Amino acid sequence: MKPTMIILAAFLSITTMAQSQQRMKRQQQTTMSIEERAAINSKKLTLALDLNESQQAKVQELLTTHLTIQKAQREEREGKTSEELAADAAERKEARLDAKISLQNNMKEILTPEQFERYQEMQLERDSRNKGRKRRQ
Repeated sequence: MKPTMIILAAFLSITTMAQSQQRMKRQQQTTMSIEERAAINSKKLTLALDLNESQQAKVQELLTTHLTIQKAQREEREGKTSEELAADAAERKEARLDAKISLQNNMKEILTPEQFERYQEMQLERDSRNKGRKRRQ
C-alpha cells in the first residue's frame, strides 16, 4: 500500500508542476507585445532555416502583420456571446485559413525552395503536436 501511495504522490506532484509551467508559458506569451513575439519567432526560424539578414527582416515584418491580424480577430471574438460565435464559426474558420494561406504564400516568396520545404515540414510537425492538445475553454 505504501509504495502505491508514494507513486501516486509523485505522479500528482509531477502533473501539477507540468501544468503550472504550461500556464506560466501561456501567460508570458500573452504579455509579450506583437513585435516581441514576431522578433522571437523570426529568430527561431532564422536558426531552423538558416535565413540571411534580408530574409529575417522580411519574415519578421510578415509575422508582425500576421500576429496583428490574429490579435484583431481574437479581440473581435472576445466581445461576442456564445450564440454569436456559433453562428459565424464557419466564417471565422474560413478567415483563419485565408490568413494561413496568405502567410504560406508570402513565406514561399521570401524563402528558397529548400528553406520553404523545411518550413512546411516544421508546420506539419507543429500541427500534429497541437492536434492532440485540448482546446482552451
